[in-house]
Amino acid sequence: EFCLVCWNGFITSKIGDGPTCILATCPEAGCNELVTEEEVAKAAPEWLEKYQSYQLRNFVDLNGTSRWCPGPGCERVAALDSSSGLFNDRDNIIAHCDSCSTQFCIKCGEEPHSPLDCRALESWKEKCENESETANWILANTKPC
Repeated sequence: EFCLVCWNGFITSKIGDGPTCILATCPEAGCNELVTEEEVAKAAPEWLEKYQSYQLRNFVDLNGTSRWCPGPGCERVAALDSSSGLFNDRDNIIAHCDSCSTQFCIKCGEEPHSPLDCRALESWKEKCENESETANWILANTKPC
């Protein structure tokens, strides 16, 4: 059993480690229990909002059914209504942000790109970039007839 001052110092230190703080375990030797929001709220309420933002970030980054909205200036998370659509054969599942109305592919984060799958879109974008480099070289190194 640790006092609140010790818990506060421990949590402050872990928050200083960044997003990995959500994986912090009890400071008691041999105890593997994860530190929860409850402990943070009780011992270090000044860090609760930061801790919750790390939890949300971790959830979005690891969950295949949600993604940060790519809309300009938007900091919301868009999620699918259910995960069932993510594992079917479709490779273009469109998410809709309730905040800024941006629509995007939940798998790759790009604009909806039906009927292309995500890999084909990536190849297309790479091809377009390479072609623009070719055009730049032609303009720089040749003259009109």
